Amino acid sequence: MMNLIELLRAKSEREGEVGKNILLKDHVIETLERAKQLKKFVEANGDTITYDLLKDEKFFSSLAIALILHDFGKINYDFQRGVHDKESDDWKQLREFL
Repeated sequence: MMNLIELLRAKSEREGEVGKNILLKDHVIETLERAKQLKKFVEANGDTITYDLLKDEKFFSSLAIALILHDFGKINYDFQRGVHDKESDDWKQLREFL
Protein backbone atom coordinates (compact mmCIF):
# COMPACT_ATOMS: atom_id res chain seq x y z
CA MET A 1 0.00 0.00 0.00
CA MET A 2 1.32 3.40 -1.01
CA ASN A 3 1.63 6.24 1.52
CA LEU A 4 1.10 9.15 -0.87
CA ILE A 5 2.12 11.83 1.63
CA GLU A 6 5.59 10.26 1.83
CA LEU A 7 6.02 10.29 -1.96
CA LEU A 8 5.01 13.82 -2.93
CA ARG A 9 7.95 16.17 -3.30
CA ALA A 10 8.16 19.94 -3.18
CA LYS A 11 11.67 20.29 -4.53
CA SER A 12 14.50 18.23 -5.86
CA GLU A 13 18.16 18.56 -5.05
CA ARG A 14 19.84 21.14 -7.20
CA GLU A 15 23.53 21.43 -7.79
CA GLY A 16 25.19 22.95 -4.76
CA GLU A 17 22.08 22.64 -2.54
CA VAL A 18 21.66 20.44 0.49
CA GLY A 19 18.44 18.58 1.22
CA LYS A 20 17.62 16.12 -1.49
CA ASN A 21 14.00 15.73 -2.50
CA ILE A 22 12.19 17.81 0.08
CA LEU A 23 8.83 16.28 0.90
CA LEU A 24 5.82 18.43 0.11
CA LYS A 25 4.42 17.95 3.63
CA ASP A 26 7.69 19.20 5.16
CA HIS A 27 7.80 22.16 2.79
CA VAL A 28 4.23 23.17 3.71
CA ILE A 29 5.02 22.91 7.42
CA GLU A 30 8.14 25.05 6.95
CA THR A 31 6.31 27.78 5.01
CA LEU A 32 3.56 27.90 7.65
CA GLU A 33 6.24 28.18 10.35
CA ARG A 34 7.72 31.14 8.46
CA ALA A 35 4.29 32.79 8.36
CA LYS A 36 4.00 32.23 12.12
CA GLN A 37 7.41 33.85 12.61
CA LEU A 38 6.28 36.84 10.56
CA LYS A 39 3.11 37.16 12.66
CA LYS A 40 5.12 37.05 15.89
CA PHE A 41 7.52 39.65 14.50
CA VAL A 42 4.63 41.94 13.57
CA GLU A 43 3.06 41.50 17.01
CA ALA A 44 6.35 42.27 18.75
CA ASN A 45 7.05 45.31 16.56
CA GLY A 46 3.51 46.48 15.86
CA ASP A 47 4.10 50.02 17.03
CA THR A 48 6.79 50.53 14.38
CA ILE A 49 4.91 48.86 11.52
CA THR A 50 2.91 51.31 9.45
CA TYR A 51 1.34 48.86 7.00
CA ASP A 52 -1.96 48.22 8.79
CA LEU A 53 -2.87 45.13 6.75
CA LEU A 54 -0.07 43.25 8.53
CA LYS A 55 -1.81 43.94 11.84
CA ASP A 56 -5.07 42.34 10.69
CA GLU A 57 -5.64 38.75 11.89
CA LYS A 58 -7.49 37.97 8.66
CA PHE A 59 -4.31 38.71 6.72
CA PHE A 60 -2.47 35.86 8.42
CA SER A 61 -5.38 33.45 8.03
CA SER A 62 -5.49 34.29 4.34
CA LEU A 63 -1.72 33.96 4.06
CA ALA A 64 -1.82 30.45 5.55
CA ILE A 65 -4.55 29.40 3.12
CA ALA A 66 -2.64 30.91 0.18
CA LEU A 67 0.56 29.07 1.14
CA ILE A 68 -1.24 25.73 1.28
CA LEU A 69 -3.16 26.28 -1.96
CA HIS A 70 0.00 27.37 -3.76
CA ASP A 71 1.69 24.12 -2.84
CA PHE A 72 -1.31 22.00 -3.85
CA GLY A 73 -0.30 22.84 -7.40
CA LYS A 74 2.76 20.66 -6.87
CA ILE A 75 0.52 17.58 -6.74
CA ASN A 76 0.73 17.39 -10.48
CA TYR A 77 2.13 14.66 -12.72
CA ASP A 78 4.48 16.93 -14.66
CA PHE A 79 5.79 18.69 -11.55
CA GLN A 80 6.35 15.44 -9.66
CA ARG A 81 8.02 13.87 -12.69
CA GLY A 82 10.47 16.77 -12.66
CA VAL A 83 11.50 16.35 -9.02
CA HIS A 84 11.73 12.55 -8.85
CA ASP A 85 14.41 10.16 -10.01
CA LYS A 86 12.62 8.37 -12.86
CA GLU A 87 14.19 5.05 -11.87
CA SER A 88 13.15 5.15 -8.21
CA ASP A 89 10.48 2.91 -6.74
CA ASP A 90 8.88 6.03 -5.23
CA TRP A 91 8.39 7.54 -8.68
CA LYS A 92 7.01 4.30 -10.08
CA GLN A 93 4.40 4.16 -7.31
CA LEU A 94 3.54 7.83 -7.61
CA ARG A 95 3.34 7.68 -11.40
CA GLU A 96 0.79 4.91 -11.09
CA PHE A 97 -1.29 7.02 -8.72
CA LEU A 98 -1.08 10.23 -10.75
